[in-house]
Amino acid sequence: MLLYIAVVMFLFMQFLVTLGQTGGDTLTDNLWLAISAIVAGGCILFSALIGIVAIFKQHERSFIIFLASIFGFVLLIFLVGEFTFPH
Repeated sequence: MLLYIAVVMFLFMQFLVTLGQTGGDTLTDNLWLAISAIVAGGCILFSALIGIVAIFKQHERSFIIFLASIFGFVLLIFLVGEFTFPH
């Protein structure tokens, strides 16, 4: 469910950009884009955490669980890279 919310939030961000919303120099320059990005990223990270717990503790073998875990791992690598080597 969290992965679906993340997809909806990313689509909402794309909709806002097509309406003419633009980002700025800081995170709070456009609050609508910032909130939707933070909610989407948080949903992906939490779905990855829940997916990893389900894989190892309950021996889950569902494709969507593996997909959510992979998306979360990729996002985590991206976030570590952004905070380690900022622009």
